[in-house]
Amino acid sequence: MLAKNFKKTTLIILSFSFFSCSIIFSLFLQEDQTPSGMIVIFQNGNVEIERNGKKIKSAPGFIVRENDTIKIGSGSIDVQTANGDIIRMKSFSKITLKDISSGSKPNTNLYVQTGELLIKANKLKSKESFFLTTPTAVAGVRGTTFSFELTEGKPPKVKVYEGAVAISFKIPKDIIENNKAQDKELYNDFITFLEKNEVVLENGDSSYIEPSLDDMIQLVVTRMEQNEDISKQFDAIKKTENHDFRKVEFTETPQEAAEIETLVQTNPDLVVKALKEKNPDSTQPVIASVSMEIQADHDSKLEEALKKIETTAQSNELKDEAKIREYYNILEIVVKTDGTKLSGAVVTQIGDKLILHTPSGVKRLNKNEIDYVDYQSFQIKTKSK
Repeated sequence: MLAKNFKKTTLIILSFSFFSCSIIFSLFLQEDQTPSGMIVIFQNGNVEIERNGKKIKSAPGFIVRENDTIKIGSGSIDVQTANGDIIRMKSFSKITLKDISSGSKPNTNLYVQTGELLIKANKLKSKESFFLTTPTAVAGVRGTTFSFELTEGKPPKVKVYEGAVAISFKIPKDIIENNKAQDKELYNDFITFLEKNEVVLENGDSSYIEPSLDDMIQLVVTRMEQNEDISKQFDAIKKTENHDFRKVEFTETPQEAAEIETLVQTNPDLVVKALKEKNPDSTQPVIASVSMEIQADHDSKLEEALKKIETTAQSNELKDEAKIREYYNILEIVVKTDGTKLSGAVVTQIGDKLILHTPSGVKRLNKNEIDYVDYQSFQIKTKSK
């Protein structure tokens, strides 16, 4: 009898174990089936998506896919991945989404042609990677909050607020694939030399490159493209004291801290749900059915962030213009549509909301209340007249 009960108990345990493993396996399988993509969780102004040669207008809840190119005019856009990474692409940026990680795909690669990004990336798991690439550099993210700025013809500028980013030069290898190249081995040596000189930026570090070195590298690249000898220029670069990216310390401004606070994550479950929605034609634009829920959740999180920014600013007790100028390193005049003038510093602006620190306190203004902002040396119009 005891043996019989033991067999039954063993069978129950084995059945339960098999059932549990099946559930766990199905959960992992379900996660792996999440398509790669990103969801637009916030948008300001007009943003255009290029997909398969077609131009599509973006909107909150829009699903962007691999190989999409995002072109931004004077606005901005926040996108979020299934992994919870958040990317803000700012005015006049152009970024192609080469790879987007998902449950079954560990790589993210954003090809930045021009513009500025602010990123909050989760800590990477084993075998995961997150890269930002440009025509001349590559930045590897290691789980961090950082900004990335690329001006055409210049090396990228990276500022790390939290975590770490590794940055190095990258020369397009298709340059040396030309059969007319004079010395492919030398060209390969030059590319390897630059790529191995990687620098790791950590909290409070920004990237820096000597202007003279940048000019020398651009000259070598030009000569490579024209199949000309680069030996003298290459030797000159190797002899320079600092022939790679360097790191310099920076102090985070109150405005930078406030903007990072506004980069808020919407409910990851909503993002995953949106990405899993069936789409019979992946070439066609799709606004997720849960876009309203995504917007409502984001608005709620953003409101919490703005209240925190206001509380932090108010706690500094800056009671006069001189102290405001010293703290924010700027003094601005906001001219309202009714003619009222407010002197202070713009702490942050996102969408139609602006937070202004004045001697009489911290004020939140809406864009339609403002005629223009006078920065004393120039004016930025905030609405058409």
